[in-house]
Amino acid sequence: MRIEALQYFIEVAKSRSINAAAEKLYISQPALGIAIKNLEKELGFPLFERNHNGVKLTPWGEKTLEYAVKMVDEYNKLSLTKYLFEHRDIDNRIEDLTINTVKVFSAEIMPQILTIFSNAYNNVLLSVFECCSDEAIKNIQDGKCDLSIFNWDVSDIEYLDEILNEEYLKIPLWDEKLHIILSKKSDLAEKKMLSLSQLQDKLLTAVSFTENSFFQEEYMNRYLPNNKLIFRSNNCDLIHQYIAETNAIGFTFIRSFKDMKKIYPPTVAVIPLKENIAVRFFAVYRIDNPRRKLIEVFINAYQDLYYFAEQ
Repeated sequence: MRIEALQYFIEVAKSRSINAAAEKLYISQPALGIAIKNLEKELGFPLFERNHNGVKLTPWGEKTLEYAVKMVDEYNKLSLTKYLFEHRDIDNRIEDLTINTVKVFSAEIMPQILTIFSNAYNNVLLSVFECCSDEAIKNIQDGKCDLSIFNWDVSDIEYLDEILNEEYLKIPLWDEKLHIILSKKSDLAEKKMLSLSQLQDKLLTAVSFTENSFFQEEYMNRYLPNNKLIFRSNNCDLIHQYIAETNAIGFTFIRSFKDMKKIYPPTVAVIPLKENIAVRFFAVYRIDNPRRKLIEVFINAYQDLYYFAEQ
């Protein structure tokens, strides 16, 4: 069984459409269809039910998906280990690397990279500090860190290019689209998609990075200026609990490969917006940084580990 076949299967399951999956995988629809049929033949049972809306996992397909995700994840980790071994001796004189990152990266992604990276570079003191995007940008400008990982409004990328000029390299990592969190008790909870007009007069909650930095308020002021902010916290679990028990709503940015069941409790619904509002995550460092090669290895390690999941 080829790992590529499992990757194809995961993408079709996520897209619920062979045509949509083929576009994301940059292969033809017939080729992808044949690959799925060959995988089903090899396994001995059907993975999908075909209908006019696309495809739906069979009970056997749902179980296979659990194993496939784990197998692809372990394969990616193995590939990452090989990559770091091949690049472990970049410069033994490098003794430290400081990274500023927004919370979502350090919480969800960094743990997957740290162990393997540290084993490959056990002579490097790796320091990781969480901060908001504005602080991450300021710190890379002031030389307080070697690498900054932050998010930025997709509609305002030109301004980012102005404040981080040709002295910096900006590597796009992934995009996240704006979704709404609301209680499962809400009359909107069964909607497949919501528009901003449906959210007028709703009470709002906001997640913070620091006591004085509530980045979500910017989006609330821009898109729902007449709504009242009723609760804010840096504790996501507390936000979710508050939403679950009230008629308040919250904003959240989500990328396509997030495991929603692990992040959000069953008491809340997470629904995409019709309006295409998104942020893009970047990794940024100075071109003249003496640790540039090590920084690039770290970024490449991330890209190797998460490349397929982000397609």
